[in-house]
Amino acid sequence: MRALGRDPPRVASMHLDTKRKLHSFTGLFPLGAYLLFHAYEHMAVRNGRDAVIASLARSSNAPLEIAVVLVPLLGHAVFGIRLARSQDPSPAYASQAFRRLQAYTGMVTALFVVVHVGTVWLPRVLAGRPAAAYGALTEQVGALPVAALYALGVSAACIHFAQGLSAVLIRNRVLGISTLLARGVAVVVGTLLWLTFVNELMAYATGAPLL
Repeated sequence: MRALGRDPPRVASMHLDTKRKLHSFTGLFPLGAYLLFHAYEHMAVRNGRDAVIASLARSSNAPLEIAVVLVPLLGHAVFGIRLARSQDPSPAYASQAFRRLQAYTGMVTALFVVVHVGTVWLPRVLAGRPAAAYGALTEQVGALPVAALYALGVSAACIHFAQGLSAVLIRNRVLGISTLLARGVAVVVGTLLWLTFVNELMAYATGAPLL
């Protein structure tokens, strides 16, 4: 007779696998999708202040951002913390070192998002105008220490997203894709995303993009 209130190992394993899938998929949609969109909407900074403010004005919607980004992000973080304490026998990560890297980049990304939301997104919402976000961001990344912290946060977010994408493709055998190809696709996507963000940070900091 099994202990009262305790699931047998097979059922517990199924529950854990379901949690991993939910955690992975929320990392891709809506969070990963928004990360890609966030990079896209800021690409206008290459064309100057007025262009990026116009881009932000078209896409800014605080209630939608709370519902589609901030709330799922909180859930994703809670799932991640709980799953970090469990063993994952799947080949989703190349080694335990990469699994730990995913956990560490997740923590760095979470801290970065808290700072970014509090110092850029919140002023924009309170002021009711996208120009406030532009002003806050240019002022912050204009200082080298803050620019370095932004570069670190953006790097952590891109690594976390790329590894999460690879894990979803491998764990769920999407389109029958091989493990090697899944990791290759993730590296390419993550690198392109990182280059886009770094290019935009440079444009905010100096007024001229790298590329």
